[in-house]
Amino acid sequence: MKDVAWPRRHHRTRVGTAPSAPAVITSIAKAMEDRSSIVLGRAVTAAVDPVVRIEKPPSREPDIRAWRCTGADAVLVWLIVDERSACALLGIVLGSAVTACSTALERTIVEETVQRLCATTEMGWNREDDLERLPDRGGWSCSLQIAGAARLNASLTFSAHDNAPEPTPQSPAMECARIPIHVGAFIDGVPVPLGAVSAWRAGDMVALQSQSEPYDVGLSAGGFRFATGRLGASAGRRAVCIDRIGPPA
Repeated sequence: MKDVAWPRRHHRTRVGTAPSAPAVITSIAKAMEDRSSIVLGRAVTAAVDPVVRIEKPPSREPDIRAWRCTGADAVLVWLIVDERSACALLGIVLGSAVTACSTALERTIVEETVQRLCATTEMGWNREDDLERLPDRGGWSCSLQIAGAARLNASLTFSAHDNAPEPTPQSPAMECARIPIHVGAFIDGVPVPLGAVSAWRAGDMVALQSQSEPYDVGLSAGGFRFATGRLGASAGRRAVCIDRIGPPA
């Protein structure tokens, strides 16, 4: 029997599309990093940590400070500063270490400092006092680390998420056009009494169909019947003329 010709399909390698949120928060953090010394009025060392995927939502501890803005691609970005980092920022601005940001003046200095850093991004930021509006699920996060004198280290954390999937490259689809498979042909069975089957011996003749009936032939591969046809001949060889593609109705 001739090999069955399978329809050729062309596949291309598929690559997952990276979400826009990581790129947005990285660009925001980089903008603050580049101008942090100018904004703070002192020589500082600033660096942006790599973006990571976080499973938990941002902390809602009462001592944190939060700002939000809508970045590129309509990605909502949150900037979070905890109490330790707020005190470190205050110390960098004042030029000496502080243990708390308890007074109204100290809190104002911290907030105005963060606002000036936010202004370097050329985006509209708003202070968010209602911490219940923070995201209730994980997403993407990165931090801007600012180090000043006297071991003052502040961490400004950016958080965002969008609806795009996590960037995971997909394996290329397999090219199936040249893969050889074994195709079997069989004719439909006929009812035979069990007693007759038990009496069969080698050399016995078993009637399947009358010569006047067409021989319906099934084609299968891997135990799956994928086509039905009629038994015939082509160029002096047995052949099957396919009538229908698919499993039996």
